[in-house]
Amino acid sequence: MGGSTSFTRRSYQTVLAAHLLSIVRVIALILTCLAEDVWQNLPFQYNTEDGSIAKSVFESRWPVLSERWLAFPDKEIDLWANILEYFDQLRTEVNKVLAVARTKKLIGSSLEAKVYLHTLNDSLVTKLNEMCEAKFK
Repeated sequence: MGGSTSFTRRSYQTVLAAHLLSIVRVIALILTCLAEDVWQNLPFQYNTEDGSIAKSVFESRWPVLSERWLAFPDKEIDLWANILEYFDQLRTEVNKVLAVARTKKLIGSSLEAKVYLHTLNDSLVTKLNEMCEAKFK
């Protein structure tokens, strides 16, 4: 991931922090003590919209979805919907094959198997290759 100041590392940390803050604020409704314990042990301070520090999870507001996270072109959204649908179907088929392999004692568990994927869908192949070759600046 690079050094402590690398772009990749900071990107991962930013995403993880955003997820953690959202999850903690949501579970605070049900698991009040756990959420407060997590909040008190955050490795950073959370500032509210007015700039004050939220010393408790209950001083923060409900998570709000950022509009910039929704700024994907329709073409990209459709592609991801197709990819997710494809992988859902693929998972079903792979699980069937793994069940047969377990029955025949070829594998003991799914973790012992290797799955190689082949597709004739050129746009899927292109997009997956682009994602694998992506570089962080």
